[in-house]
Amino acid sequence: MGLRRVGIVQCSHDFSKLDAIIKNYDKFDIGTKNAILQASPSVVSLISRTGDKVVFLGSGTIIECEAHDESFLSTILTSATFLRGPDDEASILPNLMINVYLSSGKLYEGKVLTYDFYYNIAIISIKSDALLSTAKMRCVDDSIAIDSNTSMLDGAISLLHGDEETVSTRYNLFPGKLVIALARNFEAPFEIMAAPGYFSCNDFHHDCKELFWTTCKVTKIVVGGPVINCYGEVIGVSFALSPVNAFLPINIALKCLEDLKENRQVPRPYLGVGVANLYTAKLEKLDELTGTFPHVTKGVIIEQVENMRIHARVKRRKVCHWTFWSVRKWLKARVLLQNIEKKKRIQTSGRKMKIKKKKRIQTIDGNMKLKQESPAGRDGLCCDDVIISCDGNSVGSPLELTEVLWNQEGKPVELIVLRPRIGQLKLTVTVGTSPKMNRWHDPYVGDFDFSELEDKLARERKDKS
Repeated sequence: MGLRRVGIVQCSHDFSKLDAIIKNYDKFDIGTKNAILQASPSVVSLISRTGDKVVFLGSGTIIECEAHDESFLSTILTSATFLRGPDDEASILPNLMINVYLSSGKLYEGKVLTYDFYYNIAIISIKSDALLSTAKMRCVDDSIAIDSNTSMLDGAISLLHGDEETVSTRYNLFPGKLVIALARNFEAPFEIMAAPGYFSCNDFHHDCKELFWTTCKVTKIVVGGPVINCYGEVIGVSFALSPVNAFLPINIALKCLEDLKENRQVPRPYLGVGVANLYTAKLEKLDELTGTFPHVTKGVIIEQVENMRIHARVKRRKVCHWTFWSVRKWLKARVLLQNIEKKKRIQTSGRKMKIKKKKRIQTIDGNMKLKQESPAGRDGLCCDDVIISCDGNSVGSPLELTEVLWNQEGKPVELIVLRPRIGQLKLTVTVGTSPKMNRWHDPYVGDFDFSELEDKLARERKDKS
């Protein structure tokens, strides 16, 4: 695959989306340029390989640099995609080597310290003779208060002008706010590459529910690189998931790093619910909620409960919403549903099956599968419930809920829940462990021809020898 010069940088056609951004560098406002320049020294280019065969290329961020035996040991945060083989997503490739290129173009051999395939992050270390620049990181807060007494526009304008950024230790992130995905080119002159965009509240239904989404137009080279805010602070780790860019919040990445250092493994807390920020709920739901609970301004709304008991699903189907949720008619509805359930038989292909009360769900083709209930389904959480507190900690966003549950695997937690037409409830839920690994499909598999890069690496090794 031939190389071509676009704008100020030499790139292959696979980076065409970033080429257009680089060509328009001069159109960046001074604030965006300053943010990019502040973060640039800590952004490195990474190439993983086995021998001369390239496995993956992307970027990383230097987050630590400490003196060590008359030299300096630097820690690089990146994606675990560099370590995976094409067919095995749960193990590291044998004889894997990592090339690390700094902004100066200097090459170092990286060593894999630790990794986690669930959140898809990896820690690479390099030894250098000089102290290297490290990134400035800042945890994010993606909660937004819904307050009828305060204009949402006024709140957003004040945040855009930075009125609240100096007060809070966290960076307030809301839809429409500027974010910038950074990468470093793997060839001379090893320039910084930037793709600005906006934070989005859209959900693209990836396995990893902790991911944030942006409108940044990126390609494979940004994978593992930093996502920064308008101050040049790192707020996440990039994952190029077609059709958009996603990033793991630095809050989660730093927690993973701490646990990997101390315990060599990362917790996987699991409730079995799909949740979203309260402000993203449908207007009619917000109208009902604020009318019933005018004091509530933040929370997470449950959009889905995994593996809910079959009788709970039947109740929603056979009884009107008002009757189902009415306290006075609950017992009557329950008796009615039990009678229906006893008489009901499901016709499958050529034979009949009785509906069993627990741990069975009906699939699309009419077959019955036995599934284990999720903690939420077992302990009484329902769709449209709004969680506002967990173990005495206020919950304003899914990210905050994940942070509160981080070290609670196997332990009971007390949730304060607002349920439409019922009121405020206290539910005790035992936190489980996620039963499956997140899938990290690479949308760019097969899009890259590494032959020229592999030839270059072979020549470099030959020159050294």
